[in-house]
Amino acid sequence: MSPRALDPGGIALGILLCLLPAWASDASGFDFSRYRPRMMKELIAESPAQQGLVITKEIPIRSTAAYSGQFRAIPDDSRRLIAAWAESFNIPGMPQAFQRELKVVEAGIAYWVPVQEVLVRSMMAELRLKEEIELYVIYIGQVEGRHLFLVNEFVHEGPH
Repeated sequence: MSPRALDPGGIALGILLCLLPAWASDASGFDFSRYRPRMMKELIAESPAQQGLVITKEIPIRSTAAYSGQFRAIPDDSRRLIAAWAESFNIPGMPQAFQRELKVVEAGIAYWVPVQEVLVRSMMAELRLKEEIELYVIYIGQVEGRHLFLVNEFVHEGPH
C-alpha cells in the first residue's frame, strides 16, 4: 500500500479517523483486521430493500472488485444518508470526507460506492482500468432501497 500525502482535507480526515473508536491497530492507524471477507451482493441479499432512509450499525467488509476509473459527485440522497448515519453515531466531519463515488464491478455487478476524498488521488494515480482491487468498505444502510457502502481504504497488487 502506498503512503498517502496529507493535504488540508487529509489533515481534517486524519483527525476524524482518530475520533472513530475502532480504528487504530497498525502503524497507519487503519484496522484492517476488522474487515471480514464478504461480497457486497451477499450483504445486499440479506438486507431487503426498504423505502426512505434506513440507518444501520456499520458492517465492515473486505471485497474484491474491478476498478473502472469512473468517479462522479455523490447524489443528494446518498449524501443525506451519510449525514444521518454520521449524526446517529456522533461522527463529526464524516459527510465532508466523502465527496465522490466510484463505479466498481464485483462479480459482474456494478456498484457506485462513495470513496473517502483522501483516497481518490491515490486511486487515480495507482490503479489501472479493470484492475482487481481489495476494497475496505462499511455498509451503513439504504436510501430508497439502494444500499450504501463507504470505501475507507483499498489495496492492490500493482506498483505503488
